[in-house]
Amino acid sequence: MSKNKSAENKMKGDDRNIVAVNEEYAAPSIEDRIYEFWEKNKNLILFLIVAIIVIIVGRQAIGAFTKSREKSIQKIYAEVKTSEGKRSFANEHKGHPLGGFALLELADESYQEGEFTKAAVDYENALKRLEEPVLIARAKLGQSIALIQSGMDSKGISLLEDLARDEKLGVDAIRCEAYYHLASLSQENGDNELARSYLNAIVELAPTGIWANRATSDLNSLPASGESEE
Repeated sequence: MSKNKSAENKMKGDDRNIVAVNEEYAAPSIEDRIYEFWEKNKNLILFLIVAIIVIIVGRQAIGAFTKSREKSIQKIYAEVKTSEGKRSFANEHKGHPLGGFALLELADESYQEGEFTKAAVDYENALKRLEEPVLIARAKLGQSIALIQSGMDSKGISLLEDLARDEKLGVDAIRCEAYYHLASLSQENGDNELARSYLNAIVELAPTGIWANRATSDLNSLPASGESEE
């Protein structure tokens, strides 16, 4: 009785609704909580699992289809033997890099045959489809030279200068070749100082190699600054 009275005295003056807790009450176990969560969310969980499986299988199927299609296109191009066949392939595969490569080969053929205007057009169209930096640089170089050969010197030289200074392209050998063409054109026009600047740019860009050797040889043959050739 004394204990009960003591408890009652402690509760006096407290208006809160306090519920006594049975010390023998046990909190839900982790297994119970997991089961309860599963029962509440099992439909959503199953849906997410199925969705993930579908996505994974779909990606694998797309990857397999893409590889198969890629091999098929490569096989078709490997069987092309004529210029007409290459142009037909390029027209049928406008969104594929091999279509750009076909145009690059056609441009090279036209250039070798002296059809410079036609070559310049094919080089330009090839650039719209090519993805590899080396091939892009090749097409830009070919386009520039073809334009110059077809009489469009100003545009061709401008494109050559852009190519030579294009550090982002990352194809130093072709950049050096572009500089060398610019130097040769400058010498032909009697501007030795401009030619010297282009040749020095080659040596600075690639101190060793065939283009550096050519540039050094041409620099040694140029008259000294301020002197004119007799």
